[in-house]
Amino acid sequence: MQLEHALLEVVLSHSNEGIHMVDTNGITKYYNAAAAIMDGLEPSEVLGKHVLEIFPSLDRGTSTLLKVARTGKPIVDQQQVYTNVKGVEISTVNTTLPIFGQEGNLLGAV
Repeated sequence: MQLEHALLEVVLSHSNEGIHMVDTNGITKYYNAAAAIMDGLEPSEVLGKHVLEIFPSLDRGTSTLLKVARTGKPIVDQQQVYTNVKGVEISTVNTTLPIFGQEGNLLGAV
């Protein structure tokens, strides 16, 4: 399991795709360097914080991460325009997927 965790960390951290993971409460649990560059933020500014604290222009209905973390239903190729906490507008096309535990319980979204 330790090797699998290390492998996953290497792959995610070196991906050119922005990867932002939240738990079912909307708290950021993972945020890679590519996401930080796209959003104009440092990972330390995002980790452990609620999505709406970092991206105040979003709400529970417009954030794909929060929608999927609440419903468990994937959202594919949806354009999203939002403003970060520094006032910078970002435009992305997001695919947001639910994360389920071994028992089938919803853990969050990525």
